Amino acid sequence: MMSKKNKILIVAYIVCFILGGYVWKVFNTGHMLSEYGIRERVLGEHEAIVHIGNVSLTVEDVQWEYDQHTEGVTGGDQLTFIPEVGGRLHEYLSPLKERLAKGLIERKLLLEMIKRDDSFDATDPALFQECVQEWQELIGSDPKKFGGQMDQERLKSRLCESALIKKYVEKRIYNRIQVGDKEIVDYFNKHASEFNQPQKVVIRQVVLATEEDAKKVRHKINVNNFSSLAKQYSIAPEAEDGGILGPFFQLEMPRVFDIAFSMRRGDISDVLKSNYGFHIIMLEKKIPTEKLSLVEARPQIEKKIIKQKREEEYQKWVELALNTVPVKAPKPVWEQ
Repeated sequence: MMSKKNKILIVAYIVCFILGGYVWKVFNTGHMLSEYGIRERVLGEHEAIVHIGNVSLTVEDVQWEYDQHTEGVTGGDQLTFIPEVGGRLHEYLSPLKERLAKGLIERKLLLEMIKRDDSFDATDPALFQECVQEWQELIGSDPKKFGGQMDQERLKSRLCESALIKKYVEKRIYNRIQVGDKEIVDYFNKHASEFNQPQKVVIRQVVLATEEDAKKVRHKINVNNFSSLAKQYSIAPEAEDGGILGPFFQLEMPRVFDIAFSMRRGDISDVLKSNYGFHIIMLEKKIPTEKLSLVEARPQIEKKIIKQKREEEYQKWVELALNTVPVKAPKPVWEQ
């Protein structure tokens, strides 16, 4: 059973969330919270905190989500003492609880919307094959954590409800998104700086396991034999191609390669140490700063526009759900 302190905390967070949820309703229905006098009280563990269509969510539902995310973090005996936080850990985790409550309510809200779509068979077993398999694997990997029947069913619901929403969104919401040529051209013209490619380099390298071996190779390597010695001695995957690597931008690769940007073509570095071994680097060529053409930039632009449109369409669907599915707090929560 939950302690009285935990119940009070949950109520506080849920009241905050319900306020936020009703703000959404204010914009859509004009219903004002000021019509109610709000009074916090300790809810029973199984008492409903919000009704979404025909579904009721309880304090226990939110607590379960919270426990899954904080297991191993809130176990006080296992924590290293942090003076700045001390016993106020739950206070610091309160934004997490609020987000989890919001996510849970949104999930149930969207499920209600899916059920109202007669053209979509939300009972098709094929939609749940992956989530059921994931559920079985999770239970098998940690039997103690999900030993109870109730915990197992909650986990299955969370996984399969999320999977169903994702598949519905792909088939019914995102499938209508299109990107026209004009949109791509307009984006390219308005965001020209995004398509300025910085300088790139192509190098050859020999990587050895020990510094001693690297120094021996360095004494006999030169521009003419670099490729053949890379094939002979290097332990890196690109050895069979003569150690060729790139093109790449600065900071795109591990820092050991930054030296190449200050080298001249044909220059060979001293032995350089990294987590991967001991490197000898030769600059093959530099590719100067350039601007991508529209044709080159098109895949990148299309990806950005699709992502933005997906976010917009998803939010529209959430707003439609808020206008369609009744969302309300049970009367006992409010002092009228």
